[in-house]
Amino acid sequence: MEWISVKDKMPTGYVFIEEGLAEPEEYIVHVKGAESSTTAMFDGEKFVKSVFEDIGGFADEIDYWMPLPEPPKS
Repeated sequence: MEWISVKDKMPTGYVFIEEGLAEPEEYIVHVKGAESSTTAMFDGEKFVKSVFEDIGGFADEIDYWMPLPEPPKS
């Protein structure tokens, strides 16, 4: 997987769980100036830490993102 610049493209948003129920999809993100990456969800407009917690000022500092890899096959 390759990093995607937020200047080039933003994620599409939600994962549909069942009819009438969706939640923001989780991504690996990089914050400007950080030495490591973290995860955040994209709510269709901005990155948030979780469905219940906005990451505040960090959302504006995210410069790259990528989808999470597929889970290992058991």
